[in-house]
Amino acid sequence: MIPCPTCEFVNPLGTRFCRSCGGKLDLKMSQVTGSIKNLKEQNRADQISSLGRSIFSLSAFLFIFTIVVRVMVVPAMPIADLPPAQVDALLPKDGPAMTSTLPLSEFKRMSWRRDHASTILSGLGVDVVQLNTWQAALAASQKPDGSFPGDDPLAATGLATLALQAYPQDGSVIGAAAKARPWLQTQMADLTHSTPLARTLGMAALIDAEEITPGTLNSFSMYLRDGKAAAWQAFTIPLFNAKDRPTDLILLRKSLAGDVWANVFDALLGRAPTIDPKSYFTDAAKALKTGEVRLAWTFASWQLAAAPKDLTETIAAWSRTAPAPVDADTMAKCGPLAATAVAVLTIASPARIPPLWLQPR
Repeated sequence: MIPCPTCEFVNPLGTRFCRSCGGKLDLKMSQVTGSIKNLKEQNRADQISSLGRSIFSLSAFLFIFTIVVRVMVVPAMPIADLPPAQVDALLPKDGPAMTSTLPLSEFKRMSWRRDHASTILSGLGVDVVQLNTWQAALAASQKPDGSFPGDDPLAATGLATLALQAYPQDGSVIGAAAKARPWLQTQMADLTHSTPLARTLGMAALIDAEEITPGTLNSFSMYLRDGKAAAWQAFTIPLFNAKDRPTDLILLRKSLAGDVWANVFDALLGRAPTIDPKSYFTDAAKALKTGEVRLAWTFASWQLAAAPKDLTETIAAWSRTAPAPVDADTMAKCGPLAATAVAVLTIASPARIPPLWLQPR
């Protein structure tokens, strides 16, 4: 730019006469050079400013796009509608909290249940006296060697031990479970001739009691993915710490059809499940006639907090009625009290482990 020596009007480079006063402009080489330099600097500044605006616009677009995709494509985990006091009661008030990241040896599930199960279940309206009665009947059927009667003693003992451990309040119940576990340990040393149901229930009882080494736990996990005792295998997997939990669940998942199980597997694998709440309402529960499907429904509903109020109403009602029948194969393999054991596991579900929605990831 060339300033006029008369009126000081700044004229564009190349102008011979001032565009304001008409005076002749005496150009000097230094003025031309300086004007060219200033023009280049101005152009560079304009380019940088334009680039900055473009980057900002792109960043804003990507941010908004990410939020939209998150909201529309990835559903959020459900939020429990239990009253805060009930949610607080689900976790221990002192000692180590039960999380999915604690090493196996640092948390004792049985002591947690002894301290908190009665408060939790009573607060949810469960008839704990009936639970004690059912467990007493199971304990009374125990054989001198620690096993329980049934066509498949390993399956029968695994199921009975799980039920006794689910609500460890009475001394005789705790003692019966403790007596059964050494027998299970001996039987689990050789699984080559055991049935899938027996293997799974035996593993579940020992994993539940945390009386198993990490090495054995890893070897057991291979038996929990074939889908040959699918429902019981799925019930066992949440008992693993997150770092030890089996993740290759393709065969198992194929064996358990339906939205309820799809939701459970998504939660186990850390994905947000898409839930149809109607599947977990009280009306849906009324259609469940066998012990196994009631246990599956309770397990899924509790793990996902799909409809906590309906769940608590349902299990409270079930705790005041006779145990639902189990299928003939379960009854034969697990003995005459199989239905009682399944009922205990169903009713005591809220006290067995904190559900997935309360477990830190």
